[in-house]
Amino acid sequence: MRLAAKHLRRLLPLLVTLAICCPKTQASNTRIVLDPTTFPPISRPLLQETADQVAKAVDELIPGDYPNGRNPKILCFVAKGKWGEQPRAFIGKPKKIEPASARNYDMRVALTPEVLPGAWQRLVFQLSHELAHQKMDARVDNNAIETFAVALSLEVLHRLGYDPYREANERYYTQTVPPEVMSALNRGDWQTVGLYIRYQWRLEFREDWTRPTQFVAAMALRKMGNFPWNKLLNIGATAECGSNRPEGWAQFCPLSPASLADFPESVNAVLAGNDMNILIVRTDPTHQDGAGLTFKEKGKWVSLRWSRKNDPVMPDGFLPLD
Repeated sequence: MRLAAKHLRRLLPLLVTLAICCPKTQASNTRIVLDPTTFPPISRPLLQETADQVAKAVDELIPGDYPNGRNPKILCFVAKGKWGEQPRAFIGKPKKIEPASARNYDMRVALTPEVLPGAWQRLVFQLSHELAHQKMDARVDNNAIETFAVALSLEVLHRLGYDPYREANERYYTQTVPPEVMSALNRGDWQTVGLYIRYQWRLEFREDWTRPTQFVAAMALRKMGNFPWNKLLNIGATAECGSNRPEGWAQFCPLSPASLADFPESVNAVLAGNDMNILIVRTDPTHQDGAGLTFKEKGKWVSLRWSRKNDPVMPDGFLPLD
């Protein structure tokens, strides 16, 4: 015992030195401040507790400093009027619709009035989604980034024990998705899911995005298991919109083909383009059997398949979509 104590006394200075010079790597310790002018005093303390849990979960999933070294102290407020129709993430100079306290924060998150007076599950869903955008770089956006944000919000709901709410949202947002696609999702057929996603996102540059396909893709990412959440940190830096990225509103910028190079093959099958193949489509008034994916859309049957880019033979009735 004396010998052990003697050795321990000798080791103590070394242990103290190690503790000082080599601290344990930690997450970016996001701190959420609920705006006192838009969150009522009666519910703010309880909602603050939930907001703290969300911040901790997001930091664990996507550890590291925010893009451009931004201060991790983030203001969260409830938007009003037409601005309250959907959550938003803001960076830089405050907009007129933001509360006066916004001028003290580089990053802000606006939530919808649905989180009041105490809808904790909605706060979890909305706040985690917008914090994901801040982690990825809220100055840019596209369908893939939206998918990552939806997937992370679903994961945080699960980790905080709100699975019934998560499952209800998954059912709600995918109710218009063809059953053939949901069947492929449930059996883990990522190539088929990728066919549908690629088809629906073909007009990403020109049409408003819809949540159903983002939910399908997000549910697929979570279903794969062991998704590399940490790779989402500052993934917006790979978006193809040059160096001109104004603060405030997010602008549409497609991800570079190299953005997903380090992600698992299954993720690429759902979200990435296919360099070797092109997507071909056929529309029929009646159901036609064949390889690929066939589903009903707007009263007609749509068949999707991959075809080799260098193959001069096009199957009957099919047209290249790419």
